Formats: sequence, structure tokens, C-alpha cells
Amino acid sequence: MNNSRPSQELRAHVTQQVTRLQERLQSGAPSALRDTANLRRAVGKPAGSVPDVYAITLAGLPERLEGAGNNPSRGENIAHLTVSLFALHAQSATRPVHQNGIGFGSALQKFVMTTGVETVDDSPLMRRIKALLTADTLDEISVHLRGLIQQLRTESIPFDYGQLSEDLWWLSQEGHRNGVRLKWSRQLYTRPIHNTDDDETSNVTPEGSPL
Repeated sequence: MNNSRPSQELRAHVTQQVTRLQERLQSGAPSALRDTANLRRAVGKPAGSVPDVYAITLAGLPERLEGAGNNPSRGENIAHLTVSLFALHAQSATRPVHQNGIGFGSALQKFVMTTGVETVDDSPLMRRIKALLTADTLDEISVHLRGLIQQLRTESIPFDYGQLSEDLWWLSQEGHRNGVRLKWSRQLYTRPIHNTDDDETSNVTPEGSPL
């Protein structure tokens, strides 16, 4: 019997897909460059709308995360979004941009502090971060994520894409958003910038979330 939550299955799927793609990129495989180029073109588009990326974003997705009708499921959309954002982040990267155990908020903190500001709130990036934290739909979230990840790319700052997908599962669900907002805010303001240990909140269900 599978006792894992859908969000955990999504996280495992995304982790597997980006890890494989990252390994292929590091080995210099021409097919990896082609796949990441296709994925970058798919950023911001609905899951299922770009056939060239099916094998990377949706192949092997757990059955209960699959959609049943003509529209993509939440799991399909988040898998598609997260893996395509990884490809955007990895463009021209000289080192890995997916690294297990680094929360998205921690990556933002590291970027903000590279700009020489005295506090996180002094950063011009805070306007975009706050827009992400107050976004209510996956479409809005994806727009703000794209802009922030493009900033992280300029400094080659990595984070955990599997963890991001699980966060997005809850952030896109009304009634469970505050748990993710709190988690990212803690990482942004209080977590050590260079901490690479597993995020102790990564397997904690946000308050009020179903098992």
C-alpha cells in the first residue's frame, strides 16, 4: 500500500526528472541541450500544450496525479511548470542549479545578500517576492516565479526543485497557502544562507492540510 501523500509523490517525480536532466546536461549530452531548449519554450504554457516536453515533464507521473478530462490536473500543471523552470534556471549554467535540501526562500535570501544590501527588506527584489507570496492562482505564481528564477540564474544560485513542486502543490490550494508563505518567509529571513541540510519542514504538512 502506498501511504505517501500526492504532494510527496509529485516531489519525488520532479526530483527524479530534474536530476536526470541535470546529469545529462553535466555530461554534455546534445539531447539534454535540445530538451532544455524545448522546456524553456514551454515555460508559462499549460501542461500538455507542448508535445516535445511530454517525456520529461509528464512521463512516469503517478497515476493519481494525472488528469481525467480535457484539462490538465493540478499535479500535471505543477510538474510541467517546475521542470520547465528548472530548464530556464539551467540555461548557460556552469554548475548544478538543482540541489537537494535548499529551500526556495533560502535561495532568495542568498541572492538578496549578494547584492550588498544590509537587510533583506532593503532589496529591490522584495516587491517581486511579496507579489509571489500574495499570488492566489498558479498562473500568477508562475509569472512571479519565472522572474525570480531568472534573477537566481544570474548568480548561479541553486535550490531544491522537488521541494518547490511540493510547496506549489500547497500554495496553489486555497486554505493551505499560509503554511507555504510562512515556510518561505522563515527561510528568507532566518535560515542560514549556506545551509544545505534537508529542510526540516519539507516533509511537514502545512497546518490544516489533509493527510
